[in-house]
Amino acid sequence: MSNTDLKNASPDTNVSTSNKFDFWLFLHYCYKYWYLFIITLGITYSLGKAYIRYAQPVYAVNAMILIKDAGNYSAKSSGQFMEGLGMFKMSYNLYNEIEIIKSYSLVYKAVKALDFETSYYVSGTIKTGEIYQSSPVKVVLDSTAATQLRGVPLYIYYVSDSTYKIVRKTSSENPFLFWQSSSSVLGEYHGVYGRQLTTPEFSLTVYPSVFFSDLKKSQGEYYFIVNDLYSVASSYASRLTVVQQSKYSSLVSLSVSGGMIEKEINFLNKLTDAYIQYGLDEKNEITVNTIRFIDDQLAKITDSLTNSSNQLEQFRHKENLVMVEGNAEKAYEELDMLEKRKAEIQIQTKYYQYLYDYISQNQDLKKVVAPSAVGIADILLNQLVGELYTLQSEQTSLAFSAKEKNHTFTVLEIKIRNTKETLIENLNNLIKTSNIYLKDNEERLQKTYTLLYKLPKSQRYLAGLQRQYSVNEKIYNVLLEKRTEAGIAKASNVSDNKIINQSTLGGKIFPNESLVNKNAMLYGILIPFLIIVFITYFNSKIISKGMITRKTDIPIIGTLGHFEGNSIVPVLDFPKSSFSESMRAMRLNLQYLATHTPKKVIGVTSTISGEGKTFFALNLSLSLMHSGVKVVLLGADLRRPRLTGMLNLPYDRGISSYIIGKHTIDEIIQKKFISNLDIIPGGPVPPNPSELIENEKFSELVTELKQRYDFVVIDTSPVGLVADYLLIAKHTDINLFMLRHDYTKIGMVEDLEVFRRENAIAALYLVYNDVEQNLVRMGTGYKYGYGYGTGKGYNYGHTGYYATTNDSRKTILGRVLSLFKKKENLDDM
Repeated sequence: MSNTDLKNASPDTNVSTSNKFDFWLFLHYCYKYWYLFIITLGITYSLGKAYIRYAQPVYAVNAMILIKDAGNYSAKSSGQFMEGLGMFKMSYNLYNEIEIIKSYSLVYKAVKALDFETSYYVSGTIKTGEIYQSSPVKVVLDSTAATQLRGVPLYIYYVSDSTYKIVRKTSSENPFLFWQSSSSVLGEYHGVYGRQLTTPEFSLTVYPSVFFSDLKKSQGEYYFIVNDLYSVASSYASRLTVVQQSKYSSLVSLSVSGGMIEKEINFLNKLTDAYIQYGLDEKNEITVNTIRFIDDQLAKITDSLTNSSNQLEQFRHKENLVMVEGNAEKAYEELDMLEKRKAEIQIQTKYYQYLYDYISQNQDLKKVVAPSAVGIADILLNQLVGELYTLQSEQTSLAFSAKEKNHTFTVLEIKIRNTKETLIENLNNLIKTSNIYLKDNEERLQKTYTLLYKLPKSQRYLAGLQRQYSVNEKIYNVLLEKRTEAGIAKASNVSDNKIINQSTLGGKIFPNESLVNKNAMLYGILIPFLIIVFITYFNSKIISKGMITRKTDIPIIGTLGHFEGNSIVPVLDFPKSSFSESMRAMRLNLQYLATHTPKKVIGVTSTISGEGKTFFALNLSLSLMHSGVKVVLLGADLRRPRLTGMLNLPYDRGISSYIIGKHTIDEIIQKKFISNLDIIPGGPVPPNPSELIENEKFSELVTELKQRYDFVVIDTSPVGLVADYLLIAKHTDINLFMLRHDYTKIGMVEDLEVFRRENAIAALYLVYNDVEQNLVRMGTGYKYGYGYGTGKGYNYGHTGYYATTNDSRKTILGRVLSLFKKKENLDDM
């Protein structure tokens, strides 16, 4: 090290005081705490495996439906009004159909059709899970019970092959928790299998299943929960996903997730069945209403036909008349025709009035009888009824996915209202027209009746009976024909929608083992990484040379590494050690300092206690002594004379006893403890150390020793605690401050920078002590380190070809880190 490099910087030199993140310090901590990565990786990986093992799995179940004729609604002609009868054709809006599938009402219908009202569970030591089709018992609820406890676990225990026990506990554990809390018994009930058990809280019957032996063997703790079907339906509705398979198709994909595969498959199958049946019921509703109307009319006309047939038979038998004469027959044929026409007009008028009242009361047109079903072929009427039915069906479907304030919904309401007004006006006209036809028919009937009254009474009566029977028979035949047509239409109706794929397992979606393992590895690395980043960023101790150089321009004259060893004088005990070599390098560096005087006074101090100044001063003195110069070591730490304790020197004589005049210089110099090294201990601890050091006698002591010796090494009190060293610094030519790795606070370096700027201490230099192996600066062709600690034991160790007390081998991680530590970077540490 050149003299130029060791000069103090000028007082106005700018030194960085920023808390910049130290990357090399971060690498050092990664190396130092490498075991944290192993520990956290082991913990997170184990937790991930435990989570995968005990987490309640969730599976996805998928199905697919084809919705045919997905398009816009349109009014059809009267000939299409009923699809089965050729009177009406349904048309669908795909998005409305998707909302219908997702609707709560359809989901509830599917849930209600399944046995989801009771859920069964088994709890183990750690995990509790639902059992769907393998429960040891089957619980049948009493549907007539006024009270049925729901949402509360009811534990069932085996008592005998014919009896059981149900226990209700205080805690309402979630069946999917990994553990169960302790609980006390709220109620205990005993029952017999197959017999109803009625209590103030519930009423049910328990039957043993094929898995009854599991309960008998007590394989886990079994319990069941009576569910609220509305809550179950809400849960399934929230987990149900219905989406269009592709943009240009009417295929719809259904998916539901849950913990029980069989349960979710059954639900999705039942939901698709319910939707198909919903569409079929929509198509058959008009047909069913028509059949119901015709059946009512057939019942009435059957009675009339039977009565007229009986009357005709009785009269013929009584009067012995078989047929009516020619003129009378013609008159009765005309009368039959007029009566039949009258009946048709009356039926049509009744239908018009029935339809008028139905529409006027704003009732849903789904339950109305189609005009063509009763023989009305009015094109305009059929068209208006078909259009109104279409609009109301569209409004019903849209209600699943849109609110009433929706623009499309509002437009539909306006169209429905206008169509109803037009239909009512048309019905009024038809009723008036029918009344006109009926009045004309009545006039023609009166003329025919007048003609018939001129016939003999017996023939006239027979003709009347024959006419009545013939009319009833014709009406019956017409109704029977319509009934047959409606039945055929209903039987021929099939759903427009089709199940393409039944429910199948889509795979396990939770927990995702791959994702859990990746997260476990990520957190296993991230947690110690963040801890080390936190430690690095908020570190207040000196960990690298770069931290020192960023805070001060005071030159660092040497770096001492950390070693394992027990000797307090390795310069003597291990002369070939790296530590001894480092002290030789320190000795050479001192030759370039204080060149103005051939005899030098070296002060060794530190910022606080425990930084190794006494040990360093002792070994520095021995190293200087080996160069052939005369050296004396002063233990000037009068408050805490560590040198006395280290070398077992006498406590009764030393610097303090010399200053008070009790001993002479020759009497306090100790020569026999370490060969060729003169040592002056501190002596008895005085009550006023600062005043003794400030005494003229101390100045005389230093002056006298400087004349006798080439080097005077003074071990002093820490400058950061007391002001003793500031008094001693008046007599020193070189001042060495010890900074201990991972011990000295960085704030102490800032205080030293203040001393430098204010020139409070001249010729100020730093010694970086106890640096860990991987942070020691690399040498030429080999790596060396040296260091020491303080206290009762002083530890050393080293690597390379030097003789040492032990051989510290570099770890694999150390080799990896060493690749990053280029010489040009380490110079700034």
